[in-house]
Amino acid sequence: IREHLSGMVDLYGEQQAMVDGRKIVLAYMRGRGYHRALKNPICKMVNWSDFERILASISADRDADERLGISADATLQDI
Repeated sequence: IREHLSGMVDLYGEQQAMVDGRKIVLAYMRGRGYHRALKNPICKMVNWSDFERILASISADRDADERLGISADATLQDI
């Protein structure tokens, strides 16, 4: 997901990439058991540092990882 959005930043610039990237991040997360509370910060993502904070939140969401039966590292690799 980081590589995907990084390419979008290179192509469109940070501001437009983050606006367009919101739906990309939500799509990657859909169906993976993450808490709905992560949706709000994704919908408000406006710059790369917001995106990095969201990825840190995803990594810290141990409950979702346990429900899926996989480690946080595997989750980030999948996304």
